[in-house]
Amino acid sequence: MRKKQTKPNTALLQRAYWGESHPAAHQPGEGHRVFPPSAHPGGHGPPGGGGHPAVAAPPLEVPLCSRWAAEAFGFLADEVQRAVLDGQHLRLILLTSRQWGKSVVAALRAIWQAIFFPRSLIVVAGPVEDQACELNLKIYHFLEQLGCKVHGGGRGKLAAYFPNGSRIVGLSEVPDHVRGYSAPALILVDEASFFKGDEILASLMPMLATRPDGAIWLMSTPKQQTGFFYNLWHQDGGPWHRIRVTASEIPDRISPAFLAEEQRRDPLMYRREYCCEFLADDAALFSREALTALLSDEVEPL
Repeated sequence: MRKKQTKPNTALLQRAYWGESHPAAHQPGEGHRVFPPSAHPGGHGPPGGGGHPAVAAPPLEVPLCSRWAAEAFGFLADEVQRAVLDGQHLRLILLTSRQWGKSVVAALRAIWQAIFFPRSLIVVAGPVEDQACELNLKIYHFLEQLGCKVHGGGRGKLAAYFPNGSRIVGLSEVPDHVRGYSAPALILVDEASFFKGDEILASLMPMLATRPDGAIWLMSTPKQQTGFFYNLWHQDGGPWHRIRVTASEIPDRISPAFLAEEQRRDPLMYRREYCCEFLADDAALFSREALTALLSDEVEPL
C-alpha cells in the first residue's frame, strides 16, 4: 500500500529553505540577516518578531522577505516593493495606485513573519468583512502554493493557524470584533481610506501597548479629504513612514494607453485611483487646499 503523503508543516518548510543544518551551523549569505536571540525580548527575531521564551540558542538565519518571496513564489519585487517587504518601519502608510500590488506585498510579509518568527500574531483589518477576507484569501493562496498545512482559511475570520503557533486573523470594521487581541507582531489595515470613521484605528492601536516592537501598516488608494488615513498622511512629522506610488510609476503593470482611456472615461476617478489624489467631498464647500491657502503667518495677534 502506498504511503499517504502529507503536506509539510512550517518546520519542514524552514528546513527545506535553510538545509538540514538549520539553525546552528549555517553561515549567512547575501540576502540574509542573522538576528541573535537578544534582538527580541521574546528571545528570537527582529523587531516585530515572535514570542518564544528566551532560551540559549544560536542565531537564526532569516532570509530577507523579498528574497524569500522570489525563491518561494517567483515574485520579483520592484524597488519600492522590495523596500516595503524588507523594511523595519513600525508605522507605515502606503498610498498607492490601483494594481500596484499592495495586497500581494502585505500577504507575503504576513506569511514571512508567521513562518520565520514562531507565535507571531498578525491581524488583518478591512473596511468591510469581505475586504479583510480578500487579503486573507491571498494569504491562503500563497500558503497553498507552499504546501503548508494550516488550519482555517477561506472566507472565515481565522485566515491561518500555523504549526509553530503563529496566527493570521482577519477582522472587519466593527470595533467590537477587534477587542480581545493583544501584542500583535504586525497589523495590516487594508483600504484604510474607506473606513466609515476613526473608531477602528482607536481599537487597533491599543493592541500594540504591550508590544513596542509591533508594526502597523495602513494601506489604501485615496478617497476623500476626511478620515484617519487622510489626516495621518498629511500630518507633519510623527512616527509614520509614508510611501506614495502612482500609476505612472509602474508602466510595466498599467499601460499608458489604458491610463489615457481611464482619464477620458472619468477624470475625477482617474486622479483619485491612479494619481493618488485626495479629492474634496462633493458636499464640502471648500477643499483642504483652499482653506490652507487662506492661512497666513503674517497676521499679528490681537
